[in-house]
Amino acid sequence: RFLSNVLALVGVGFVVHTVAIAARTVAQGHLPWAGDYENGLLVGWFIAGATLFVAWRDRGLRFLGVGTIPLALLLMGYGVMRNPTLGPMAVSLKSPWLYVHVYFAWLAFGAYALAMGGGIVYLLKERDAAASAPNPVYGRFPPLDRLDELLFRWVVFGFITDAVMIASGAISAGFARHHHHNRPTAGNLGLTHIHATTPIISIARNVLAPPTRNP
Repeated sequence: RFLSNVLALVGVGFVVHTVAIAARTVAQGHLPWAGDYENGLLVGWFIAGATLFVAWRDRGLRFLGVGTIPLALLLMGYGVMRNPTLGPMAVSLKSPWLYVHVYFAWLAFGAYALAMGGGIVYLLKERDAAASAPNPVYGRFPPLDRLDELLFRWVVFGFITDAVMIASGAISAGFARHHHHNRPTAGNLGLTHIHATTPIISIARNVLAPPTRNP
């Protein structure tokens, strides 16, 4: 019951969040994607939306909000402390490829946030399974093998969207070479994510995967 109320509150916040994004888009004439505040605004929206979507698809995944919603609030809080004022779009950002770059960055961050929340749920359930007296609350979580599969899928999805983000960002930079020294923060984070997730995917597929049984 408590989780249902929390998710309902998150849903109301998500609607208000959507209205805020729409109002800022109308005021500026373009999607809010320039600067730390606007990036935090949209990334937080994607994380909250992804959390609500997976909770709607599988009630056992409602617990993901334990990790994802605080992360979204943290990102938006950081953006508010930066520069939330309205302003015109910089010339270096007026590229159609930048739309692709930013959109896939939001998708990647949303997927990684789900993986982080899922990892927290996995560790809690794994720890409870080893306890002498398991807590019945953790019985509402999905099985560990199901969580493991979802974590792998979310990390792979984030890896793919990260790759598209980096490639489209490189193409976008060609339209404004005199601004190439100002690489977007999303690009720096994307390269970090690629380097971090590559060994994770490799380990998951080659070490953690169950051995193949001979017929």
